[in-house]
Amino acid sequence: MNMSQRTIAIALVVFFLIVGGLYLVFSSALRQEGGGEKSLLSDFFPFGRGGTTDGADGGGAPDGVLEEGEELPAPVFRKISAAPVAGASLFTRDGKTVIRFIESETGHVYETSSDSLTQTRISNTTIPRIQEAVWFSSGEELIIRYLDEDAERVINFAARINSSQEEGGALAGTFLSSNIVSLAISPDGKTLFSVKKDNGGAAGLVSNPDGSREREVWRSPISQWHASWPNASTVSLLSKPASSVFGYLYFLQTASGSFTKVVGDIPGLTASVSPDLSFVLLGASTGNGIELSALERKSGEITRFTPPTLPEKCAWSRAQKTVVICGVPHTIPAAPYPDRWYQGFVSFSDAIWKFDIAAGTANLLFTPRESEGEAVDIISPLLSEDGTYFLFRNKKDSSLWGLQLPPATDN
Repeated sequence: MNMSQRTIAIALVVFFLIVGGLYLVFSSALRQEGGGEKSLLSDFFPFGRGGTTDGADGGGAPDGVLEEGEELPAPVFRKISAAPVAGASLFTRDGKTVIRFIESETGHVYETSSDSLTQTRISNTTIPRIQEAVWFSSGEELIIRYLDEDAERVINFAARINSSQEEGGALAGTFLSSNIVSLAISPDGKTLFSVKKDNGGAAGLVSNPDGSREREVWRSPISQWHASWPNASTVSLLSKPASSVFGYLYFLQTASGSFTKVVGDIPGLTASVSPDLSFVLLGASTGNGIELSALERKSGEITRFTPPTLPEKCAWSRAQKTVVICGVPHTIPAAPYPDRWYQGFVSFSDAIWKFDIAAGTANLLFTPRESEGEAVDIISPLLSEDGTYFLFRNKKDSSLWGLQLPPATDN
C-alpha cells in the first residue's frame, strides 16, 4: 500500500468512527427515562407536549396526540404572532383570557386565548398598511388607522366585527375624520375621545364608538397631544414628549370640561396614570438617559425607581392598584430620550419587571432574551383584568408576545 492509499484508508476509518459516535450520542439523547423516544426539538417546542390525558388505567391519548376537542396548550412565554400586528386586545370570556389582534399588512383579525395555541381567524376583510389599531374593551369594536393608497394620509375607520357571520366574516363600520391626532377609549368601552387638529390648535371631542353624537369638550392652542383614558370620568392629556422640551400632563373631566395640570416642567416627560388616578408613573430625560419615578397624587411625593424605563412600556394592574408590569431595558445607550427611541435610532432589549409603587420595590419577573434567544423591545403593553397575563408587541418587528404571570395577591 503506497502513501496515498494509506492516507485514504486512515481517513475512511476516522470518518466511520465519527459517524458511529454521533449515532450513539443521538440514540442516547432520543431515549426517555423508562423507554420510549423523545425528539430533541421537544425541549424547544411545545407541540406534542401536554396533550396527553392519562387515566388511572393507563388510558388516554398517546403522547403527542390530542383527543377530539382538546386544544394545544400554551407555554408560559410565547410569540403569538410572527406577522406584524397593528394592535391587540385582552378581555375575559367564560372565565378565560381572550386575545384578539389585527395584522398590519392584511387587516385580518385573529383570536386565541392565554392558555391555548389554537388560533381562529374571525375576519378576513383586507385592509393593508395599517399603522395603528385601538381596541374597545369588548374586543368587538376597534378604530383602525391606515394609510391611503398614496401613503400620504391616515384614514380612520371605526370598525365592528360582524359576529353573526361564519368564521372569516367581515368588518363593518364608518369612516371618521382624517385630522385625528390621538385617540383614547373609555374604560367601559362605550365612548371615544379624539384629539383633532383645528385652526392651528387642537379640539377634544367625545362620541359614540362609531363617531356619532360627537361633542366638543376641550380646546387648546397646542396641536400635538397624546390622550389616554385611565378612569371613567377623566382623560389624561400629555404634551408631545421631546428631550429638549419641558413636558406637561393634564387631567380633563369629560363631563364638565375641567382642565387641570397634574405635573409639568419636566424635560422629555412621558407618563402613565393608574386606573384610580392615585399614582402617575413619570419618565424624564436626563440629557443622555432616562429617569423613572412615581408621583403619589394625594401627598405630592415623588419616588425614584430603578432600573429606569419609559412609562409607555408599562401596564397598570387592576387587581393590585399600586403595581405596574414593565418592559425594562438591559442597557440604555447614551442618547436624548425619548426622541431617539421613538425615531428608531435606538432599540432596546427588555426584561420584564414588576414595580410596586406603594412598597417602593422592583422585582425581575422574566428575561425573554434568555428564554427564547430573541430580544424584545416592548411597546403597547396590556395586562389582563386579573393581572395574570402580560401582552405586548415587539417594536423591532411588531410581532405579538404573551407572558403568563403568577396569580395576583393583595398588597
